[in-house]
Amino acid sequence: MNSKKTTMGQIKKSRAIFLGTILLFCAAFFMVEASLCLAEDKNISGTKDPPQGEIIDQDEVPDPLEPINRAFFQFNDKLYFWVLKPISKGYKWVVPEPIRTGVKNFFVNILMPVRAVNCLLQGKPRHFGNELARFFINSTAGVGGLGDPAGNALKLEIWLTISFPSEISEVERVTIKPAAAEM
Repeated sequence: MNSKKTTMGQIKKSRAIFLGTILLFCAAFFMVEASLCLAEDKNISGTKDPPQGEIIDQDEVPDPLEPINRAFFQFNDKLYFWVLKPISKGYKWVVPEPIRTGVKNFFVNILMPVRAVNCLLQGKPRHFGNELARFFINSTAGVGGLGDPAGNALKLEIWLTISFPSEISEVERVTIKPAAAEM
Protein backbone atom coordinates (compact mmCIF):
# COMPACT_ATOMS: atom_id res chain seq x y z
CA MET A 1 0.00 0.00 0.00
CA ASN A 2 2.84 2.34 0.84
CA SER A 3 4.53 1.72 -2.50
CA LYS A 4 1.31 2.68 -4.33
CA LYS A 5 1.15 5.99 -2.49
CA THR A 6 4.73 6.82 -3.34
CA THR A 7 4.17 5.76 -6.92
CA MET A 8 1.06 7.98 -7.22
CA GLY A 9 2.95 10.82 -5.57
CA GLN A 10 5.83 10.40 -7.98
CA ILE A 11 3.43 10.39 -10.94
CA LYS A 12 1.78 13.59 -9.75
CA LYS A 13 5.17 15.21 -9.20
CA SER A 14 6.42 14.21 -12.65
CA ARG A 15 3.22 15.55 -14.25
CA ALA A 16 3.65 18.85 -12.43
CA ILE A 17 7.29 19.08 -13.54
CA PHE A 18 6.29 18.27 -17.14
CA LEU A 19 3.51 20.88 -17.22
CA GLY A 20 5.79 23.45 -15.58
CA THR A 21 8.47 22.80 -18.17
CA ILE A 22 5.99 23.27 -21.02
CA LEU A 23 4.69 26.48 -19.44
CA LEU A 24 8.22 27.84 -19.01
CA PHE A 25 9.08 26.91 -22.61
CA CYS A 26 5.99 28.73 -23.91
CA ALA A 27 6.72 31.79 -21.76
CA ALA A 28 10.36 31.88 -22.93
CA PHE A 29 9.31 31.48 -26.55
CA PHE A 30 6.78 34.30 -26.21
CA MET A 31 9.32 36.59 -24.54
CA VAL A 32 11.89 35.99 -27.29
CA GLU A 33 9.30 36.62 -30.00
CA ALA A 34 8.03 39.75 -28.22
CA SER A 35 11.53 41.15 -27.77
CA LEU A 36 12.34 40.53 -31.44
CA CYS A 37 9.11 42.22 -32.45
CA LEU A 38 9.74 45.17 -30.15
CA ALA A 39 13.30 45.50 -31.44
CA GLU A 40 11.99 45.77 -35.00
CA ASP A 41 9.30 48.32 -34.10
CA LYS A 42 11.04 50.40 -31.42
CA ASN A 43 10.46 53.62 -33.35
CA ILE A 44 6.65 53.14 -33.24
CA SER A 45 6.41 53.30 -29.45
CA GLY A 46 8.31 56.59 -29.34
CA THR A 47 5.87 58.57 -31.51
CA LYS A 48 4.39 61.73 -30.06
CA ASP A 49 0.82 62.99 -30.31
CA PRO A 50 0.27 65.49 -33.13
CA PRO A 51 -0.48 69.13 -32.33
CA GLN A 52 -4.13 70.05 -31.71
CA GLY A 53 -6.20 70.68 -34.81
CA GLU A 54 -3.75 69.07 -37.23
CA ILE A 55 -5.19 66.53 -39.66
CA ILE A 56 -3.35 63.23 -39.47
CA ASP A 57 -2.75 60.89 -42.38
CA GLN A 58 -4.16 57.43 -41.67
CA ASP A 59 -0.69 55.89 -41.91
CA GLU A 60 0.68 58.23 -39.27
CA VAL A 61 -1.83 57.56 -36.49
CA PRO A 62 0.18 56.45 -33.44
CA ASP A 63 -0.75 53.09 -32.04
CA PRO A 64 0.99 52.45 -28.73
CA LEU A 65 -0.16 48.80 -28.69
CA GLU A 66 1.12 47.93 -32.17
CA PRO A 67 4.37 46.30 -30.96
CA ILE A 68 2.42 44.13 -28.53
CA ASN A 69 -0.12 43.25 -31.20
CA ARG A 70 2.67 42.27 -33.57
CA ALA A 71 4.27 40.10 -30.87
CA PHE A 72 0.97 38.32 -30.17
CA PHE A 73 0.36 37.87 -33.90
CA GLN A 74 3.78 36.32 -34.42
CA PHE A 75 3.36 34.07 -31.38
CA ASN A 76 -0.09 32.89 -32.53
CA ASP A 77 1.17 32.41 -36.08
CA LYS A 78 4.09 30.24 -34.94
CA LEU A 79 1.86 28.32 -32.50
CA TYR A 80 -0.63 27.59 -35.28
CA PHE A 81 1.89 26.43 -37.87
CA TRP A 82 4.29 24.58 -35.55
CA VAL A 83 1.90 23.04 -33.01
CA LEU A 84 -1.81 23.20 -33.81
CA LYS A 85 -1.71 22.42 -37.53
CA PRO A 86 0.48 19.28 -37.15
CA ILE A 87 -1.68 18.10 -34.26
CA SER A 88 -4.86 18.56 -36.30
CA LYS A 89 -3.37 16.75 -39.30
CA GLY A 90 -2.28 13.89 -37.03
CA TYR A 91 -5.73 13.81 -35.44
CA LYS A 92 -7.35 13.60 -38.86
CA TRP A 93 -4.94 10.84 -39.95
CA VAL A 94 -5.30 8.75 -36.76
CA VAL A 95 -8.97 9.18 -35.82
CA PRO A 96 -11.53 7.67 -38.23
CA GLU A 97 -14.17 9.93 -39.74
CA PRO A 98 -17.17 8.47 -37.84
CA ILE A 99 -15.47 9.26 -34.53
CA ARG A 100 -14.55 12.77 -35.70
CA THR A 101 -18.17 13.25 -36.73
CA GLY A 102 -19.34 12.09 -33.30
CA VAL A 103 -17.00 14.55 -31.59
CA LYS A 104 -18.25 17.36 -33.85
CA ASN A 105 -21.87 16.40 -33.14
CA PHE A 106 -21.15 16.41 -29.40
CA PHE A 107 -19.80 19.97 -29.49
CA VAL A 108 -22.60 21.19 -31.77
CA ASN A 109 -25.07 19.66 -29.29
CA ILE A 110 -23.37 21.21 -26.28
CA LEU A 111 -23.58 24.69 -27.86
CA MET A 112 -27.38 24.47 -28.03
CA PRO A 113 -27.93 26.88 -25.09
CA VAL A 114 -26.10 29.65 -26.96
CA ARG A 115 -28.20 29.18 -30.07
CA ALA A 116 -31.42 28.80 -28.06
CA VAL A 117 -30.85 32.00 -26.07
CA ASN A 118 -29.98 33.77 -29.32
CA CYS A 119 -33.32 32.67 -30.79
CA LEU A 120 -35.21 33.78 -27.68
CA LEU A 121 -33.56 37.18 -27.55
CA GLN A 122 -34.46 37.75 -31.18
CA GLY A 123 -38.08 36.78 -30.57
CA LYS A 124 -38.03 33.60 -32.63
CA PRO A 125 -39.82 31.03 -30.46
CA ARG A 126 -40.22 28.55 -33.33
CA HIS A 127 -36.45 28.34 -33.79
CA PHE A 128 -36.02 28.12 -30.01
CA GLY A 129 -38.35 25.12 -29.95
CA ASN A 130 -36.46 23.57 -32.84
CA GLU A 131 -33.15 23.94 -30.96
CA LEU A 132 -34.69 22.53 -27.78
CA ALA A 133 -36.12 19.53 -29.65
CA ARG A 134 -32.78 18.87 -31.36
CA PHE A 135 -30.96 19.03 -28.02
CA PHE A 136 -33.26 16.59 -26.23
CA ILE A 137 -33.45 14.14 -29.14
CA ASN A 138 -29.70 14.19 -29.78
CA SER A 139 -28.87 13.97 -26.06
CA THR A 140 -31.07 10.92 -25.52
CA ALA A 141 -31.38 8.98 -28.79
CA GLY A 142 -28.04 10.31 -30.02
CA VAL A 143 -26.19 8.93 -26.96
CA GLY A 144 -25.16 12.17 -25.30
CA GLY A 145 -25.02 14.13 -28.53
CA LEU A 146 -22.55 11.86 -30.35
CA GLY A 147 -25.16 11.03 -32.96
CA ASP A 148 -27.51 13.35 -34.81
CA PRO A 149 -30.86 11.53 -35.10
CA ALA A 150 -32.72 14.84 -34.99
CA GLY A 151 -30.96 16.00 -38.13
CA ASN A 152 -30.73 12.67 -39.94
CA ALA A 153 -34.10 11.03 -39.20
CA LEU A 154 -36.34 13.97 -38.29
CA LYS A 155 -34.70 16.54 -40.58
CA LEU A 156 -34.59 19.18 -37.83
CA GLU A 157 -32.02 21.76 -38.89
CA ILE A 158 -29.85 24.09 -36.87
CA TRP A 159 -30.97 27.68 -37.17
CA LEU A 160 -28.52 30.53 -36.87
CA THR A 161 -30.19 33.89 -36.57
CA ILE A 162 -28.27 36.95 -37.62
CA SER A 163 -29.42 40.33 -36.43
CA PHE A 164 -27.58 43.26 -37.90
CA PRO A 165 -29.26 46.59 -38.51
CA SER A 166 -28.71 46.34 -42.26
CA GLU A 167 -30.22 44.15 -44.95
CA ILE A 168 -28.38 41.15 -43.46
CA SER A 169 -31.18 40.95 -40.87
CA GLU A 170 -32.66 37.67 -42.00
CA VAL A 171 -32.62 34.09 -40.88
CA GLU A 172 -30.16 31.72 -42.49
CA ARG A 173 -30.67 28.00 -42.36
CA VAL A 174 -27.45 26.14 -41.69
CA THR A 175 -27.27 22.40 -42.12
CA ILE A 176 -24.24 20.68 -40.67
CA LYS A 177 -23.78 17.44 -42.54
CA PRO A 178 -21.99 14.55 -40.83
CA ALA A 179 -19.87 13.82 -43.92
CA ALA A 180 -18.35 17.31 -43.80
CA ALA A 181 -16.58 16.78 -40.48
CA GLU A 182 -13.03 18.05 -40.77
CA MET A 183 -10.75 18.77 -37.87
